Amino acid sequence: MILEITALGLIALIAGLIGAFILSGHIKKQIFNLEPYEIAFLTQQQAAILESIREGIIAVDTSGKITTFNREAKNLLPDEQEDPLGRSIQSILPGSRLTEVIKEGNAHYDQPMIIGNSLVVVNRIPVKIDGKVIGAVASFRDKLQLDQLDKRLADIGQYVDTIRSQRHEFMNKLHLISGLIQMKEYELVKEVIEGVHQEQQKVLNFFLARVRDPAIVGVLIGKMHRAKELGIQLNISDDSNVPERCPHRETVLTILGNAIENAIEAITMMSETRPLPKISVQIKNEEKQLLLTVSDTGPGIDPELGEEIFADGRSTKGEGRGFGLALVSRLVSRLDGSIVMNSSSKGASLQVCLPIWRDVNERTNQSNCCG
Repeated sequence: MILEITALGLIALIAGLIGAFILSGHIKKQIFNLEPYEIAFLTQQQAAILESIREGIIAVDTSGKITTFNREAKNLLPDEQEDPLGRSIQSILPGSRLTEVIKEGNAHYDQPMIIGNSLVVVNRIPVKIDGKVIGAVASFRDKLQLDQLDKRLADIGQYVDTIRSQRHEFMNKLHLISGLIQMKEYELVKEVIEGVHQEQQKVLNFFLARVRDPAIVGVLIGKMHRAKELGIQLNISDDSNVPERCPHRETVLTILGNAIENAIEAITMMSETRPLPKISVQIKNEEKQLLLTVSDTGPGIDPELGEEIFADGRSTKGEGRGFGLALVSRLVSRLDGSIVMNSSSKGASLQVCLPIWRDVNERTNQSNCCG
């Protein structure tokens, strides 16, 4: 009797050991033959890598709920104080288009998108296992950061082009002076030299007296050279006035850059040729508000856009365009300012009003002076 019980016990023990061995092998196969401490290390390592990436990363499951995000992604959502994990992506980023990626299974690469007050470049990729979509991941990068290297290269190229155009311009004047000297037309030589001097001195005196912020001067001079090369006259209004530290400088630079570039593109893309195409810029720093106006003699805004001119991605220039004015509109709204676009067949005019506060309390107590 005892022998039978012992035999059964041994058989059960052997069967249990065999079953445990098979089960442990199956489990280890499921976890790629990793030990628990190795799994913990990999989890910590992946979390550290995710947080060290400069791009914002958000992953969602098939239902659109956020399963993964990193610090950079949360930094792009300044108004979001709660933990995004487990929340619907539509409630946080309605324009993320991740649900569309999940449904269609197609990736979107290098697409512009506005998040808050930032223009970002986003990649949206479906996550697949065995050919089945189990979610989607989006990576965001601030376009301003991506543009820094391009801007440096563009600045160098623009500087070279400016020097080249100025060289050609002055070479033509030198040839003219040389020819006049050979013809002994000394009075005409004197007039040409005085004309060049007066032109350069007029520009210098204007900026020294009326526009004293070096950053604003830099962007205006750069756009003036670009417009001149394209045969466009860029004028700065005589009644403009900007202090050494322009209020809302970064916003003003963004407005000027986008508005002038849009005006240049509108004029260069015109199907009809108009005499003396012009762009006019006015910046007036008043007591409680900063007024900016950029107008052109282009074809005006396409009537199809209507009131959606400031909406994300609304443009007739093609896919991936139409974010400049949308970003400008959000920046202006953030400062409690106003923005108006007037357009006709004779041209377009962008008018922006930015209120000026001395301190935070004044902003809180002051009504919108641009209303």
